[in-house]
Amino acid sequence: MAAMVRAELLKLRRSRSVLLGALATVLGLPLGLLAMIAVVGQLPVDGGEFAEKCAEVLLGPGLIGATLIGVAAGSGDRTAGVLPVLAATGRPRGQLLLARIPAVLVATAALSLAFWVVACALGLVLHGGAGTTTGAPALTGAEALDLLPRIVAVDVVVGVGALGLCTAGLGAAPAVAGILALTLGVLPMAAAAERTPDWFLALMPPLSTTELVGGRTFMGDLGAIPDGWAAAGVALWTAGGLLLARARFARADV
Repeated sequence: MAAMVRAELLKLRRSRSVLLGALATVLGLPLGLLAMIAVVGQLPVDGGEFAEKCAEVLLGPGLIGATLIGVAAGSGDRTAGVLPVLAATGRPRGQLLLARIPAVLVATAALSLAFWVVACALGLVLHGGAGTTTGAPALTGAEALDLLPRIVAVDVVVGVGALGLCTAGLGAAPAVAGILALTLGVLPMAAAAERTPDWFLALMPPLSTTELVGGRTFMGDLGAIPDGWAAAGVALWTAGGLLLARARFARADV
C-alpha cells in the first residue's frame, strides 16, 4: 500500500494541471492581492490584516489548487487510459481508491503550508517591524498559527470531495466547473439572499469547514451555521463523496 501511495503522489507531482493550480494558489493570489493594494493605496497593508485577507481569498478562488489536486487524483488514470492496466494487476479496486486518499491529503496539506508560508512572509514584510499605520493588528506568531488550520481544513475537504466526484465517474471538466460554480457563484448569491437556510449554506465547503475550525470566509461574516449542519456538510463532501466513489468504482468498466 505504501508503494501505491508513493506512486499516486508521484503522479500528482508530475501533473501539469496540479502544478499550475499550485502556482496560482501559492504565488498568484498573494502577489495579486499585494499588487491590488499597491494600486488602490487605501487598503490595509499591515501584516496581520494582509495575512487575514490572503486566508479569506484562499477560501474563494484559491480553492482551484485543491480542486485540481482532487480532480487529477480521481480522473488521471482514466484520462491517461491506464486504468485497465491497474485493474489487470489484480489489485482490488478498493485498494486503488484507498491509495489516492492519503496522496490527496499530503498534496493538499503541502499546498496549504506553502500558501501559508508565502502569505505570512509577505505579511511580515509589509509590517516591517514598524508601528501599524491603519490600526490593524500586526502579524504575530499566534495569529499566523491561527490561520493554518483554517487553510488546511478547507483545502483537504475540497480536495477529497473532488477526488470522490471524479472517481465516481464525473469527468474532470464537470468536476472543476461544479465545485468552482458552487464556491464562486452559488455561494455569493446565496449569501446575499435573506433568510438563506442553514442547511443550504452548510453545503458550501468554505462555510461549513471554517465554521468547524473557526475564522472568517472570503464572504465575510455570514452568521454562524449550527455545528451540526456544518459537520453534515463536511461529511457529505468527504465521506459521502468517497462512499459514492467506492460504489461506482467497484462496478466501473475499464
